[in-house]
Amino acid sequence: MSIVTVQLGQCGNQIGFEVFDALLRDSHSSQGLCSKRENEAYQTSCKERFFSEEENGVPIARAVLVDMEPKVINQTLSKAAQSGQWKYGQHACFCQKQGSGNNWAYGPRWADHLRPGIRDQPGQCGETLSLLNIQKLVIVQNYNSILTLSHLYRSSDALLVHENDAVHKICAKLMNIKQISFSDINQVLAHQLGSVFQPTYSAESSFHYRQNPLGDLMEHLVPHPEFKMLSVRNIPHMSENSLAYSTFTWAGLLKHLRQMLISNAKMEEGKENSGWAGWLTPKTCLLFKSYSFAGPFLFCNFWGFFCLFSTRAYIHQYTKFGIEEEDFLDGFTLLEQVIASYCNL
Repeated sequence: MSIVTVQLGQCGNQIGFEVFDALLRDSHSSQGLCSKRENEAYQTSCKERFFSEEENGVPIARAVLVDMEPKVINQTLSKAAQSGQWKYGQHACFCQKQGSGNNWAYGPRWADHLRPGIRDQPGQCGETLSLLNIQKLVIVQNYNSILTLSHLYRSSDALLVHENDAVHKICAKLMNIKQISFSDINQVLAHQLGSVFQPTYSAESSFHYRQNPLGDLMEHLVPHPEFKMLSVRNIPHMSENSLAYSTFTWAGLLKHLRQMLISNAKMEEGKENSGWAGWLTPKTCLLFKSYSFAGPFLFCNFWGFFCLFSTRAYIHQYTKFGIEEEDFLDGFTLLEQVIASYCNL
């Protein structure tokens, strides 16, 4: 199965770069508890899933980069090329010059211009395709949050939610980073995303990987169209220098992960590890679950939107780009129903 990534906005492009970089480094890692043959099968499956045919020996990421100003896209393209390990396609980006001014309404007008670039990617893939949309909700105005969430709810099969506060806590407490940067946070997010999308064994053998792992996850975790919000936890977070001294066992990790599930903990407590978390540790456990606190999460944005919209504040900034009051009300109504559904669980 091949996955095409659509990286939207500054955060989407920065995290997207970290995801591809982590995936390729992982596929070339010499660590692990598998044979040489199993490792080669893993590397081949990973490259086929996230990268297209190599150009001059350099894999090309299956991705489309989108932003309303060129600065971040140029930086992302440059960083990937400078790595010497992989790069983005030559024509796999779309940007404008003036930016969007943090106005969600500015984006949809360019949808028709984006479609050809996105359609070119599936043409380079195999029979099965999944589309991974990396997008950030910037709470500059609650209007943007409501419009983005309602749009994603209508168009996606599932939404994987990451909380900045939880990721920041992982960086501070488990990785002992004194001055946490956006790059540190993005690397943790890339670690978590990669643990979800990397190849997993099928029931056949350790040399065969699932053809549609995302479909399998959705089948078990999204039982109803209104319950699309998911969260991910993975342990342990530890430095590469600590791997040689690790005493983790599968039974111990699974027990700890089960405790995190019961207490709804967002990170592993009681384990003090310093340094950056190595991408592929010999033993890594993943918990992928429904986002049980989706109701309160949505309600915070919902209430802020209601306070603004009741006075029609800033509405004119959206209507001039073709977003009508009915669009706000449709999004408002949709998320109101979603909040009610989650609160009634």
